[in-house]
Amino acid sequence: MPVAHRLWREARERNGLGDRDLVELADRWGIPEGRLRTVANFYPRFSEPDAAGEGTAFACEGFFCGLAGGGRATAGDRAFSCPGMCDRAPVRWHPKRGFAAGTAELSEPAWDPEVELATPTVFRLARTPAFFTASAGESVAGDLYSPAFPGLRGETLLEEIGRLGPRDRRNPAVTLAERWRRAAETAADQRFVIAHAGPGDPGSQANRQLMVHEAARLLRGMECCGRAIGATEGVIHVGSENPATTAAVEEAVNRATAAGFLGTSFDVTVVPGFGSYVGGEETALLNAVEGRRGEARVFPPEPEISGLFGRPVALAEAETFVLLAALGETPVVSPATRLAAVFGDGFARPGLAEIDGDTSVRAVLEAAGVADSAWGLLFGGPRGTLLLPDEWDLLLDPAEWVSGDIRPGNWSFYALTADHEPRDVARRLLDYAAAENCGKCDPCRLGTLAARDLVKSGREPRRFGDILTAMEMTSLCDFGRQIPGPVRKLARAFGEKIFARA
Repeated sequence: MPVAHRLWREARERNGLGDRDLVELADRWGIPEGRLRTVANFYPRFSEPDAAGEGTAFACEGFFCGLAGGGRATAGDRAFSCPGMCDRAPVRWHPKRGFAAGTAELSEPAWDPEVELATPTVFRLARTPAFFTASAGESVAGDLYSPAFPGLRGETLLEEIGRLGPRDRRNPAVTLAERWRRAAETAADQRFVIAHAGPGDPGSQANRQLMVHEAARLLRGMECCGRAIGATEGVIHVGSENPATTAAVEEAVNRATAAGFLGTSFDVTVVPGFGSYVGGEETALLNAVEGRRGEARVFPPEPEISGLFGRPVALAEAETFVLLAALGETPVVSPATRLAAVFGDGFARPGLAEIDGDTSVRAVLEAAGVADSAWGLLFGGPRGTLLLPDEWDLLLDPAEWVSGDIRPGNWSFYALTADHEPRDVARRLLDYAAAENCGKCDPCRLGTLAARDLVKSGREPRRFGDILTAMEMTSLCDFGRQIPGPVRKLARAFGEKIFARA
């Protein structure tokens, strides 16, 4: 068992790990104490008690909880990173009682251990529905676990996936077939398929909801990917702060195994995480699954060449695998169909929007009832794009994005209204980046701190721009390279409000 997973088990049994615990475990396991500390110190939850009393809880310090008026661990609460519950921000979490909306000042929070399992509101703007349909989880043959694209495997299956054309969710310029073919063509004794719900990536709650309500399709999509690249092992990575989601996915895996769909040529293991890992950056995820520090890796090689334990990996969010299964059932589904979380007080009707390339930003906003006072839109979370009102007629089709400044991030929508000051939004973006980065590279670790200090002081806008440029050009991973995008646009559009003392 990897080091981090062994430590997590001990932390839960001992109600947190202290210095004496680490010394004892190092001696018992025959592992250098420094190695244990290196891993344990990266994940704050290892040293925190899970529940040290009836009043103990965790307050989310994620980006959107901060914008919603939370984000501060007070009144005895401990801090934790984004659990993917941004649609209910600000949130608190108790390991034994579940989630509650609101800040720590609430004297009687309404704890709900099953709120993760709530059925989402979906408004359909895509031409052909693909998610949460009446037949969700059932194949054309009516069998809950019939394979997607039966009879196809290897290059033949990759060619079929390439013909249908689904693209990488975060980098739409690349097709899934292109990424996965690299994994299939890399010589290896073992390959892996990894699905995740984006823990630590604010606004990515659609993936968590798919894991609960479309688990059968998720497993069929993963198995299909396994046949395409020659993988026999699958991993589903779920945040440890989502116990109900974890239990639901584990139950689905057990049902699929009992039905004979899993366990013969393809197995799936559910691996809980230990907290956030660089906003969902995929190489940091690989380290977390391996039980190491959740730091970004230097690449090349890409994960498709050398990923989990040095073996080739096909890695994607849950939505990608669910869509793949849906395409196998109904080829008329557009490969550009996506789910977008629409949330926050700036919308009268928040929920999940099912969109495709013919859907405009304005259509999503009108369907969700955007507030009249909205002056901007965070599209794709803190690593996405700030869209101003004159850009809201944009089609959600990456082929139409002439400007390279548009990054879809996690495809979520959050409206910035009169309740949000541009300077506060910029500061909170940099607060999030400073807390979330792994610290491995100087441009991201030091750049976020320096840029945040300049926003707080309201001075030196030129130096501020230079810092953001350095982060974009020299950061190790996409986290450091993408954070400057929305911050820079805020500074350009509202510089007089952000740098009032310049």
